[in-house]
Amino acid sequence: MGNNQTLYQQVKKTWFDKAQKECKRLNITLKKDKSHKTNFIELHSIQEADQTVFEKQVIKMLSKPVGVLQQILDFRDSINFKTTAQAQDIIVLQLIDIYTNVMILYYGLDQIRQPSFLTKNTLRTLATQQIFDEKLYYTLYGTRRDEQQQQNERLHDRIRCTSLWTFEDFGIPVKYFLNDTTREYLKLGDSRHKLISSISTLGDSDLYAPLNIECIDSEQIPNRPSHIANLSQLKEDNPYQAAVNALNQIQIVEDPITKLKSLMECFDCIFQAITEYYKGFAVKPSNPSTDDLIKIFNYILSRSSLQNPLTHHDLMFKYCINAVGVGAYQLTVMQASLNFI
Repeated sequence: MGNNQTLYQQVKKTWFDKAQKECKRLNITLKKDKSHKTNFIELHSIQEADQTVFEKQVIKMLSKPVGVLQQILDFRDSINFKTTAQAQDIIVLQLIDIYTNVMILYYGLDQIRQPSFLTKNTLRTLATQQIFDEKLYYTLYGTRRDEQQQQNERLHDRIRCTSLWTFEDFGIPVKYFLNDTTREYLKLGDSRHKLISSISTLGDSDLYAPLNIECIDSEQIPNRPSHIANLSQLKEDNPYQAAVNALNQIQIVEDPITKLKSLMECFDCIFQAITEYYKGFAVKPSNPSTDDLIKIFNYILSRSSLQNPLTHHDLMFKYCINAVGVGAYQLTVMQASLNFI
């Protein structure tokens, strides 16, 4: 990433004092770090012709809590979090901020022209994932869940009331039913949209192009109790079942960054379902409007087993503060859905 020895000489005289000053915000006392030079040189020695491989190796190295970074995590483990969710958030956000800034100082990232993929947002995301271990997650989640118990119970009741609602009940446009009703709708045509009948000889270029939404690997969802009486029938008939599965993952993962990725996977599955359905038709449906997307998400939420949805949303909203573009938009859709339900 740069001239290793020259960079190290620039950094070694000042990084520790700056890191100590940063850590004083939470009265964290740092010990001398004998491994600093080794870790510093290792990062800046990474060289790969393949940009993708290079990025992965750099991110992997920065994701290791070494030296004083591990000391910050040790301090996290010593904190007594028996307080309100608001007070917990203040401390944890400060920890994330400190970890991010110390990581920059530790590796001299403020002394070099950073690669385009290594933004402050990227580093803060890495810091967030380091700060959130299992113990911290369940502490923050538990406090928030208890404080929001009544709100979540009201949501559960309303979701239960909609669990057997149809697409029509949610006000979803027929073109997004993705079933026989949609097929008949397309065959008959609609003068308002000038739809034409189905054909089977289309080239790929004529098909509805899929949207680029970030995707993550799906994990098997364990069996969970469901309030839906005829769940097996709904799963067979539900064209958005993959989106339901992705939404269920939110309650399994233990850090807000990965929760947001699961939410993004949910929306990705929505667009993939629409894309796949329309591959057999000579029509390209317009992308779902925000209103339509909220209605589709309401349907998916009603078929999911997601517990305490408000708490999961708040954790993502609070700790994914760097979410922009697609992620921020989808968090907003989820919030609007919870308000609607």
